Amino acid sequence: MLRPAKQGKNAGGQFYGCKSFPKTKCPGTVSLTAVDGPFEVFLPRLMVAESASDSVQTRFFQSIGLPAGFVRAAYEQDVDDEEERRTLIRTASQWRLDYPVTRVGSVSPDFGRVLAVAESILTRGSLTPCSPGMEEKLGNLTDDTLWTTSALETLRRLAFTQTTSLNGRLDSDEERLFVEWFDGLQSTSVTRWRLTSQPHFHSLVTARNIKANERIDFLLTCPFETPIVIEIDGEQHSEHRAVDHGRDQALKAAGYDVYRISARAMREG
Repeated sequence: MLRPAKQGKNAGGQFYGCKSFPKTKCPGTVSLTAVDGPFEVFLPRLMVAESASDSVQTRFFQSIGLPAGFVRAAYEQDVDDEEERRTLIRTASQWRLDYPVTRVGSVSPDFGRVLAVAESILTRGSLTPCSPGMEEKLGNLTDDTLWTTSALETLRRLAFTQTTSLNGRLDSDEERLFVEWFDGLQSTSVTRWRLTSQPHFHSLVTARNIKANERIDFLLTCPFETPIVIEIDGEQHSEHRAVDHGRDQALKAAGYDVYRISARAMREG
């Protein structure tokens, strides 16, 4: 929320701070005054990916409701690195929902706004207490003592586990071979990486002249590691080298490592 600075070198200025301050320790503030010199602004991006089929639509969320005792333990359990806590909470609370396409028509604009407000209230943070009704259904999982020392380890396991199906809409047999290879890797060894197929290019980078339906083949993510983009290049790659090079540079500038694998290499194993 917006607050006035009452003391210190910024007294009289305005900044955004935590609503429960000073009871909670804020990781930082955002000043509203002018800043001299160059500076970087990091904004969250809405993840968008191709749906698994024409009969479903896909949405990504950054919020999860869990027993209140678990939530308290996750935020209060001692850690050596506070950034590790935030990363685990942020990663473990990311999830994907594939649900049927609505066939009954759209809602009215007024009702749509009501739904948007309700969604904002329900997803008011990465890790929030679930409803009392859900707590009752979960039974002894709501016991506070159960999570006193294990909440962060539970989040760590969830953050490092592939929780969505790898079966989905793919553009080629070579992409299916890559998914089969990754699926086999998960079943035979411990891998902390998670795979998302067909994410939209504009949800990964901020750049102009991006087509709405432009996609990459695969995104590999892992907490505390640089995300990796995998592109499977067919025969047409040689005709679009300049365009692909520009895409690769935009992705690298946005913080992604990019690897291109030829379709032939995938076929030959």
